[in-house]
Formats: sequence, structure tokens, C-alpha cells
Amino acid sequence: MELLKINNLSVTIDDKKTILKNIDLSLCSGDVLCISGDNGSGKSTLLKVILGELPDFKVSGKIVFKNDKNLLAEKDVQWFKRLIAYVPQEDTFACDTPFEELMYSYKLHTGEEDSSHINSIFEKFGLEHLKNRKLYGKNGTQLSGGEKKMVSLLSALCRKNADVFLIDEPLNNLDAKNVRTINNIIAEIHNNNPEAGIILVTHCHALSLITEQYEIANGNIEKTKEKYKCFNCFGDVDSKGYYKV
Repeated sequence: MELLKINNLSVTIDDKKTILKNIDLSLCSGDVLCISGDNGSGKSTLLKVILGELPDFKVSGKIVFKNDKNLLAEKDVQWFKRLIAYVPQEDTFACDTPFEELMYSYKLHTGEEDSSHINSIFEKFGLEHLKNRKLYGKNGTQLSGGEKKMVSLLSALCRKNADVFLIDEPLNNLDAKNVRTINNIIAEIHNNNPEAGIILVTHCHALSLITEQYEIANGNIEKTKEKYKCFNCFGDVDSKGYYKV
């Protein structure tokens, strides 16, 4: 099933600078798409436009969801946002601790609370030590950049009813162990939601389950000539896309 069909999408900021020009892109059920490009090329802008965050953007074209509604013509897209899990570059949280953050996300999308399930998620990835750390406090967060990204991705993993996952630069400035763990969380998202579609913004060749790679340059997007290849500099992955951590 085609989840998103982006057609002739152009984005201009402040009525002066055109970031994206006549973009065409399709996201189908089961796709894991990688989008790369230089800083400022429009990668993050594309995700924000899909999400419906258009504060200073002039946007034309279409983004059609499930061959039904053009999201750019909808006055209210809150219904669509409930079907999306979004992990931005800058991690933001609604709760005080990672455990509470995951519970909040899980309840928001299932209507239920399940402490044993949330505990099992931390245990699966060996992150029990993060559960009760402070995300915000007088001295700032108690988590490193990599740990915050893991919490954001685990929160996305809890959104069991999502049709689309948008993940922006999950591997920036991380060490090898964190890269492997974050890949495994993304693999878990895909394996737990095989009918969903995932769009990842990254230039790193460490993710195991990418199906297609695109590059944005000069406002245009094109599929790369060479197929995305996961390099083995972080180790080998198993048949389901997981690194040994």
C-alpha cells in the first residue's frame, strides 16, 4: 500500500529562499527510506512539511495519505499526527524520566498503561539504568546525547498504531556502541511494524534495513545510483538486522 505520495512539492521560506523544488517521493508499506544530503539542503524541512509543521513555509504540491487525503489541503491534521511517530534532531520530552516518557507515548497511542511492557523494552536493549534518570532538572538532563536519542527512539517504538515513522539524524556524533544500539531500536521499530513506512535522514552507512536511498541537492531529490549498503565497520548484523551489542 502507498502510505504517502508526495507530488510536485515545493517549499519556500520567507517568500525568498526556495528549499525544495518539485519534489516527488513515494513511501509504501514496509519501506525504510534513507534521505541524505548536505547541511541545509532541506532534509529536515521535508520531514517537517510531512508532519504538518509549516510556520514560516510557503508550500505547494500534494502530500497524499493512503491514496485518500491531500494533507496540504487539510485545515486540521491532528488526526494524521496521531498516526505518525516523529523523532526530531533535537530531542524534546514531555515527562520527567525516560520510564514516564515511554509510558506517556504508549498510553497516548494505545489508551492503556502497561508497566511490565515498558520495563521489558528497557531490558531488551540493556538500558534499565536509564529508566529513572532525570530528563530535565536544575542542572539539565542527566543523559548524554546518545542516551537522549535512545529514549526518543524507544518512545517512538511505543507508538504501536503508527503508520509512518519519521526519524531525523539518529546517529550524529555517537560512539560505536550507541550506533549499534540505535540501529537495533530502529530495526525493532521496523520488525514490530512491518506494514508501516519509515523515512530516515542520515548520511551514515550503519543502518541495516534501508530499502532505498535518496539524496537532496539543489532543492531536488533523486534516488542514488548505488543501492544503500550497510558497512561492517560496526560489526555484522543478523538476518533480522540487529547488531550484537
